[in-house]
Amino acid sequence: MIICIVGSSAWLGKDIPIAKQAIEDYLVNFDPFVDVVISGECPKGGVDSWAKEIAINRGFAFKGYPPEANEKWAYMKRNKQMALDCDVLLRVVSSISKTFGSGITMKWAVQLGKKVSEVKI
Repeated sequence: MIICIVGSSAWLGKDIPIAKQAIEDYLVNFDPFVDVVISGECPKGGVDSWAKEIAINRGFAFKGYPPEANEKWAYMKRNKQMALDCDVLLRVVSSISKTFGSGITMKWAVQLGKKVSEVKI
């Protein structure tokens, strides 16, 4: 099973442990079935960085999808590829987020018939 974890890069400090726990809990639910965890490797960090860190710490394979360029088209291209490649998707979104890239990724995954979950913090 390929699990995609996407979400916000901007967070209030108090919310970071909650977001990390949401990622951890999601992976625990799929633990025996996980082949690889994928995420966007956004240079700003946040959920992408935490997904990688938690996946590796749990002993899962990880594949990053960094954007080819720091341009909107590059982020959209990699977001669409993650939606195509995953079996299930978790979106972890911050109340202070000003962008919606992970929301678009989630919408594409839904359109493709993937199982999606969302945690708003």
